[in-house]
Amino acid sequence: MNGAVLAVLALLPVAAVAVLLVGLRWSAQRAMPLCYLLTVALAVFVWQTPVLFAAAASIKGLLITLKLLYIIFGAI
Repeated sequence: MNGAVLAVLALLPVAAVAVLLVGLRWSAQRAMPLCYLLTVALAVFVWQTPVLFAAAASIKGLLITLKLLYIIFGAI
């Protein structure tokens, strides 16, 4: 694929978040799961990332998020 097409596809999840949150005034609770699925679909189908790697990255991101929430709520 062309480099410009790949750049636009890489920007697509960020643009989707902006459109859904600001343009359509969706709540983050509705918009973020949709954008997450879009990101995973792009990773698997466009960049041919193995599904196992995408699942492992999702779990790692969830663990990092839980660790950060633990720190933030501990500080409050």
